[in-house]
Amino acid sequence: MRSLRGMTAQGKTVILVTHSTLQLSLCDKIVFMGRGGNLCFFGSCKEALAFFGAADVIDIYNLITEDADAWAARYRQTMAPAGRDRSVPEGLPSNKTKKRFQLPVLCARYAKLVFNDRQRLLLLLFQAPALALLISLVADGQQFGQYEMTKSLLFALSCAAFWIGMLNAIQEVCKERSVMRREYMTGLSLGSYILSKILVLGVLCLIQSALIVGVFAAAVGLPEEGVLSAPFLELLVTTFLTALAASATGLFVSSLFTNADRAMTVAPILLMPQILFSGLVFKLDGATEMISWFAVCRWSVEGYGTAADLNGLPTRLEQQGITMLYEAEDFFEHTAGHMWKAWGMLTLFVVVFLALSRVALGTAKRENG
Repeated sequence: MRSLRGMTAQGKTVILVTHSTLQLSLCDKIVFMGRGGNLCFFGSCKEALAFFGAADVIDIYNLITEDADAWAARYRQTMAPAGRDRSVPEGLPSNKTKKRFQLPVLCARYAKLVFNDRQRLLLLLFQAPALALLISLVADGQQFGQYEMTKSLLFALSCAAFWIGMLNAIQEVCKERSVMRREYMTGLSLGSYILSKILVLGVLCLIQSALIVGVFAAAVGLPEEGVLSAPFLELLVTTFLTALAASATGLFVSSLFTNADRAMTVAPILLMPQILFSGLVFKLDGATEMISWFAVCRWSVEGYGTAADLNGLPTRLEQQGITMLYEAEDFFEHTAGHMWKAWGMLTLFVVVFLALSRVALGTAKRENG
């Protein structure tokens, strides 16, 4: 108890539940609860003895046990005399005003949690350049000069960006679900909570994207020219939006589960549609093309393919002097409009999955009930 008292002298707030009466005098305030959750008293130890007319704190236990309802009623009378004005004083912030100030606090708290877990943070940052190096091992020198090799490398880059973003977020809500529920009962804004997650994860995704694209550019190379700006910048923006959309997807999945391990088992299942419906491994038409609209990597590879001008690259057979009829794919139009379309769709994924996460977390009210 003296150690806890010493912590309060350092500016910390200590709340404890105890049935021991030996050191209650060290507490600034004491709450006495009676049977049925009745609040029988709140105040200092000295005030409690005077209120109950007791010589020792142990006697208060006996009094509350005998008639908790009577002591609770007496306490309410002393704290709320007849005619007392219960209106909210002017100048106090409303609930809406309080919720507006939650975002910076939540962001700072989440950023501190991410930074304090140094081992996990280093692993997340290390995997980005490591994946880029692995991709570079399969490059054969024909990248950005041959259709098939360039297409394969960009597909690998897209999957790597999606996996990085997904891994960042898929456990971030469910692992603190119990804390979130308690804070929700005391006025936590779920919108601010989700927004704080994506803002901090966005910074992490940006750093990871810079690492993976930087290593990819150094080890593999870059297209000769971009559509809107420098090729490096176009690849960086596409990678960042892909990772961010994957993080938003991960937050939504994490919002559906109460167990972090269960949420993690869904990650490989989410990666498979990205591979099947990206438009690079299999040709999409009809129903499969419609399904691909809901795959993040479909729009990711469109951004990459547009930046690399895939439609303008010769195929392997054409390099060997074999003439073939090749129909340019609509997915990889080398135009500014197509690039904006791909980036816009990736941004839309972020907004939609954040909204779905907010809806999923709305069940916290029913859980608390």
